[in-house]
Amino acid sequence: MKDKIAIITTWGTIFSKTSEKWSTNTGSETEKNINKLKKTILDKNMEIHETINIDSSDLTINHIRIINEKIKDLDSKGLYKSYIILHGTDTMAYSGSAISLLNRYTESSIILTGSMESMSKKETDAFNNIYCAILAAQEELLGTFICFWNKLLQANKTKKIANNRYNAFESPFYPEIGNFLLTKWKEQYTNKTENKVLIINDKTKNKLDEIIKENLTNKDLWMKNEFGLSENFAIVKAQPFCKISEIIKSHIKQQYEGIVIEGYGDWNLPNQKCLENFINDWYQKGILFALSTQCIIWESNCQYIWGKNLIDKWLCVPTRNMTQETVAAKMSFAIWNRTTYEGRKKILIENIAGELNAI
Repeated sequence: MKDKIAIITTWGTIFSKTSEKWSTNTGSETEKNINKLKKTILDKNMEIHETINIDSSDLTINHIRIINEKIKDLDSKGLYKSYIILHGTDTMAYSGSAISLLNRYTESSIILTGSMESMSKKETDAFNNIYCAILAAQEELLGTFICFWNKLLQANKTKKIANNRYNAFESPFYPEIGNFLLTKWKEQYTNKTENKVLIINDKTKNKLDEIIKENLTNKDLWMKNEFGLSENFAIVKAQPFCKISEIIKSHIKQQYEGIVIEGYGDWNLPNQKCLENFINDWYQKGILFALSTQCIIWESNCQYIWGKNLIDKWLCVPTRNMTQETVAAKMSFAIWNRTTYEGRKKILIENIAGELNAI
């Protein structure tokens, strides 16, 4: 029977040792805070599993692989209903997006959370966020989520938007999966709360459920293959202060297999004639181009000629309503898991883990 909750630690601000000026990573502080968790929040159905011990700004695809292998190892035991990943906030949305793709066939929920202030501080959001994640872990959920400051968000729809407040994450293109009734801890470092309840948004939950359940019908096929992530691509941002064509040329010389071009509002790019010539040439060589936007709130009509030409003539893949974090994760996933242009393009276009859901 799946009734256990695995809490996977990766360090981050939540476990950092703090002073008035900075936060540091120390093994002794991590151990002390883990022991604090065990005494205050966890019950007999919850287990802590340590993995990496880094500042999240140092995160690489190798670290994501280690976290993902821990999930797969635990999942193979058939004991765990949910996985809570305690993660640093700087790259939480990137990890959440990648993990949602790598685990789109899991029957358990995966919930990332962390904090803006260390657990060792007197005033902290850490216990509130962990407690909310535990409440979410007890629900019947499918997919990968970020739980932060009384909100449950679909991980591959989420961005970090602030560094100076507890309410640091938003889902700009998509409604929340759920909200927790706002409350404060009665006593610091205890699990006594005031009627904290998760209110699920059935519309967004059911839409994600549909995608994951469809994936589960192909679970045996997916499980026969190893899936990973690639670093062999670049992200280029359009701006008026330099020639985007020259930037793309320099990246192509590095033999990248994919380029994400972040354009202006509606997939618009500067009308540089030389851009037309070499994008067509690189398309012929099988280099995958994806076209995204600078906008956080956005709906495409593709009304500008350059964006339209890139999509229609040279088959740049429009990333539609994906966040930049998810675009990066999906390009990484596509390049590693397919060797042909068409295979990679298909991955970018398909709604694999709810990342293209729209309401």
